[in-house]
Amino acid sequence: MNAKPTENQAKFLENRGIALPPTKKGCHRFISFIKDGNGTVGASESERIAIIKSQQKKWNGKKVRVYGALGIMRYIFPRSNDEVRDWADLVKHVHPFDCIVDFEYRKGVCKSLSAVELCEDSEVGHHQNT
Repeated sequence: MNAKPTENQAKFLENRGIALPPTKKGCHRFISFIKDGNGTVGASESERIAIIKSQQKKWNGKKVRVYGALGIMRYIFPRSNDEVRDWADLVKHVHPFDCIVDFEYRKGVCKSLSAVELCEDSEVGHHQNT
């Protein structure tokens, strides 16, 4: 089972205006990205914080399409340095974020944010953000 964020993690992210992911590991990913980056975007802590906030606003809780399947974006999180390094050998441009999406058929699916499209409200129908 995933551990909940620690009080220190929560304070660190909340003090920077960042929506808290539900797990300790997710918080660790954000904090590491803010402090050290992951080699993709943001030259400074303030730039990386601004990127996180804009991406959370754009994606979190929104209706999305992933390879034709409709779902709800639960949250985004930064890729680790190791993940970026692994992907850099395979693709020209490595996306800085992965995400967790809830589909009607399966909850909590991890995908690259590069594979996700925002949907119009009418496309998802009765699927609700839970």
